[in-house]
Amino acid sequence: MAGTNENGFQAGQRRLYGQSPAHELIDYLIGICFAGTPYLRQQDAMRYISLLADLNEFNYRDWSHATERKIKVGELCIDYLPRAVRQWVDAYLEQPHHPMMPAYAMDAARFLERHMVGYETFDWTIEPLLPPGRFERSEFFDSAFRRRFTTKFGPLVGCRVPNAGYWLRQPEWMEPLYPGNRFLLRIHRCHLSERSDAGFGIIGVDEDLRFDLMEEFCFVGTVLLCREKKRLATIAPEDCPTGFEQIHGYDAGIGAAISGRWITHAITWPDDLPYPEAVPRWSVEGTKANLADSDT
Repeated sequence: MAGTNENGFQAGQRRLYGQSPAHELIDYLIGICFAGTPYLRQQDAMRYISLLADLNEFNYRDWSHATERKIKVGELCIDYLPRAVRQWVDAYLEQPHHPMMPAYAMDAARFLERHMVGYETFDWTIEPLLPPGRFERSEFFDSAFRRRFTTKFGPLVGCRVPNAGYWLRQPEWMEPLYPGNRFLLRIHRCHLSERSDAGFGIIGVDEDLRFDLMEEFCFVGTVLLCREKKRLATIAPEDCPTGFEQIHGYDAGIGAAISGRWITHAITWPDDLPYPEAVPRWSVEGTKANLADSDT
């Protein structure tokens, strides 16, 4: 990217255009994920590889003619991507999948979008792959889409603190969180919705990347507290081997914003009993995720 400094990243060697095949953009971004980049964690890259491959093969339903026809997204021109991506995310909302899959799909779409239109913060940038001004954020997930998404998405999830440096803060007390601590969070809305921070909840900053493209992948919700002690539910994993057995003993507690990387399970209710279903473990062997239990 001509004229960039040490904090500028070049997404591609050549410009794509609105009439370019979508698979050229998708293939290039998959290549970026395989090659590695300073603004992307390896586990996120594996997830994007799988989901972008899935998007490439997704059948977009085109109603521009008298009858419906289905076209693979990769065969569309890039100009069609915003509406195709919305159909793709909708499919994860409407069809049976792991409860977190709609959010993972939306996050992968944001990864795609930010390379299409470029991304800039006060100290680093990504050069856009398309001519400036070709697309706007509202063309992908506008406020109406986010509201509709929220009406259908809001799982109860299990979280695990990955490293030290975080605190559970309330007006009258503060409690440290340790690596491995587990707790439950009821997600309230789409992670692209505006977040408000009242100064309480779980505080701390993920600092494992100097440049974090997807720092917005953070969920606002309510942390469940033990009914009697009014402390984090299952905060001591040694007292509860999997961390989530006694779900019925918890009350709604405190508001917090949690990194999507902390989520290890979604709580489902087969036979009306709570069951912690591990989030997918992403593999590049095909487009499907491996649903083996997560060890992180």
